[in-house]
Amino acid sequence: MAWKAIWGFIFLFPTVLILAANVGLIYVLHMYRAFYAIPLLGLALLAYFHFQKGKENNHLLVAAPFWVILGFLICFGAFLPQLEEFRPYDELGEALAQSEQVDPKTPVMIENTLIHNIPFYAKRFVIRDQTPQDIQAHVGPALAFVRASSMAELTGFESLWSGMIYDFPSESQFAKFIMACVVAQEEDLSKFALYHLVIPKLALSMSQPSKRFSKTKYLYRAYKYRYRDDVDELKYLVNNISKGDFALDVGAHKGGYLHWMRKGVGTKGKVVAFEPQPSLFEYLSDMRQAYRYENLTLHHAGLSSEEGELDLYIPKTAGLTSPEATFEKREDDERGHYVKVPVLQLDKLLAERTSPVNFIKMDVEGHELEVFKGAADLLEKDQPKLMFECENRHLNSIVVEDIFAYLSNLGYQGSFFWNGGLVPVTEFKADQHQQIQEDKEIVNKKRYANNFVFEPIS
Repeated sequence: MAWKAIWGFIFLFPTVLILAANVGLIYVLHMYRAFYAIPLLGLALLAYFHFQKGKENNHLLVAAPFWVILGFLICFGAFLPQLEEFRPYDELGEALAQSEQVDPKTPVMIENTLIHNIPFYAKRFVIRDQTPQDIQAHVGPALAFVRASSMAELTGFESLWSGMIYDFPSESQFAKFIMACVVAQEEDLSKFALYHLVIPKLALSMSQPSKRFSKTKYLYRAYKYRYRDDVDELKYLVNNISKGDFALDVGAHKGGYLHWMRKGVGTKGKVVAFEPQPSLFEYLSDMRQAYRYENLTLHHAGLSSEEGELDLYIPKTAGLTSPEATFEKREDDERGHYVKVPVLQLDKLLAERTSPVNFIKMDVEGHELEVFKGAADLLEKDQPKLMFECENRHLNSIVVEDIFAYLSNLGYQGSFFWNGGLVPVTEFKADQHQQIQEDKEIVNKKRYANNFVFEPIS
């Protein structure tokens, strides 16, 4: 009997250790309490296996460690997507891809230290341990990855991308990286630093060739928005657009929402989309041609209270695009460029419509009130549901409450997305729900409300 006890202990002891590690993992990583059900289930299985071990030819206890290891991996796997919020290498890779006018052999110089995965995403030769002086003195074209604190030491460079990066030589010490991400979720970014990807101004072409449309990238972006980035917003959109509807996408950008709107209205409905950035309009036109969509109309224009032309500020180097492009004046406009684009007024454009507008999605970076003023007749007559982004940091002479009041006078009531649900705008407080720093950067993106829904009062 002694050998049976030893045999049982060999499997029982590691199983208990793994269960304890699973509980510790959930606690340390601040995961949802529901995940505690996994080690509890493992404990129940262990008790069952142990109870069954006395039965003849029963070897269930042997399987116990493998079941609890599976539970551990499920918990850890659920945490991994949260790490990606602190590894913006996809964004960086896209910025590098947009610098196609620079020869692929152009190196990337990295200030002082190794930044994990940069060689892979850059797809270029990387020169490490550079000082700002080395970067400034470099002869010939070169990309450079520098800390924000060093930007003042560089002259004649443009920023292609900026973001927070784990400021340690490598993520290879994975436990330290995980803990840095955990404390970052609690707003402690001491282990991260703001970096810029820069390039000499002379190396940039003023006319960047349009990139070939990729169905794979387009669909990936649409699904990433729906199931990772903007889950609640797109759930609302999908649930409130029906077959045969007439919907508007104001500020379509790269079509992350447009895909689901077009799909929602079906072949008997239609979507009209507006995108003022020239290269993005070309991208959407390529998408429409690639898929041969007949229920989608595109306008290379913005919307405002009056039709005409406006200067569109794009906070990126000429030839690049930005989700922060706006018709509103910006104080720091020297870091971007202006493009003159046509603007339309919805009431005039759709004056001869044969069916009512049912849904409007809008992302216009501070120009919301002007768009609504230009659609006052449409809003009163058609009473479409509205979903739009609105932030005080994007507004100049007004605040978000002014927009709420305007829509309220047109017979609407509003809500904002918060903690996985919709909360009435009567409870919205900018100092609580839109906290920003002095430089207008968001304090905590997970505790920031900038998407609103307004529905007609029945």
